Amino acid sequence: MNLKFVFLKKIFLFLFLNVIFFFSAASFLQAQTKVNWDDFYSRPLPEQRALREAAQEQGLELEEFLALIEPNVSPSLNITTLWLIFSSTISLGSFIAVIIIWRRQKVVEKVLVSSQLQRDRVRRLHLQRFYKFLQKYYREHGRYPSPTEFEVLREKNFPLILDPLEGQERPEGGRFSYYYTQKPRGSLQEDQNYFRLWCFLESKNKEDKEQLFVLEAPLKKKGE
Repeated sequence: MNLKFVFLKKIFLFLFLNVIFFFSAASFLQAQTKVNWDDFYSRPLPEQRALREAAQEQGLELEEFLALIEPNVSPSLNITTLWLIFSSTISLGSFIAVIIIWRRQKVVEKVLVSSQLQRDRVRRLHLQRFYKFLQKYYREHGRYPSPTEFEVLREKNFPLILDPLEGQERPEGGRFSYYYTQKPRGSLQEDQNYFRLWCFLESKNKEDKEQLFVLEAPLKKKGE
């Protein structure tokens, strides 16, 4: 799975949890600030009338006025405070966790890129060794080996030289390996005076537009 996609999923999960906590805390607080009507009606009638008149002067409903001047301060409010502290702690913890995950994501990406570049350097070195061997073979035999001969020579002289991810499938298609052919580009016939070595790369730069590394020997013209 794509690392960036996993990272974004974790961020959205933390944000979703934060929203739930804050809405829960707000609802809980609203429930705990309702007017205590029993306390209001237990007051003397003159005091009740005075409170009603004061609410009318302020243009407020009696319940709104009472909630403003004398909210229901009870032990339940302490629970509300603890709930808000808990929600804030969760939010802060989520924020810190997102930062940690983000930093870890960056480290993982750097390690991944570094590993890809290292494996690509190995691939280039391997193909260059094959190239030198094939040039020596050509000087001794006056031709390059066929693909079948090359595989036999490779197993005999370079049994441990394999692609770092030999045989594994690429996300873009194909498999990691080292390939050899004697068919010139655009031709279906093999030529003993030509070969092309190539392999897939993991990293991509300006020189490797198609994520390929290719070494080939030019065709030898007659009389050369």
